[in-house]
Amino acid sequence: MVIAEVLATLPLHGAVIATTSTTDSGQEKARARLLCDLLPRLQHVERVGHVVLESRAGGDRFDRRTLNRLRMARQVSAGLRLDHAGKEFALLWTADFVASSYVAATRHSEPKPWEIINGAHLIEITEFAPR
Repeated sequence: MVIAEVLATLPLHGAVIATTSTTDSGQEKARARLLCDLLPRLQHVERVGHVVLESRAGGDRFDRRTLNRLRMARQVSAGLRLDHAGKEFALLWTADFVASSYVAATRHSEPKPWEIINGAHLIEITEFAPR
């Protein structure tokens, strides 16, 4: 609750994209599809120039491959920077907590942290179904 109350006071703007569980190969396809939808929006609509994703060690190469495909298709420019960081990167904790509070509210009947955060900030929710 304390974390949710602190996040409610910060100048946050974001989106939560939730997906269903799938196989490992299905997860990679869903993640690539998500990045194909998200990265152009972040660059061209939200004016984001630097995206940091949580590292998945060997899986990071799939994200870089997706970014390169988007660049070749001119859906994003070379100016969009994508980096991966480990769990120790504190800025990822905020996104993780917000997403976790959403899942706790919608899947586990624990709504209070999400209500605090969502009451203070405009957060777009997209339920993303893998193909």
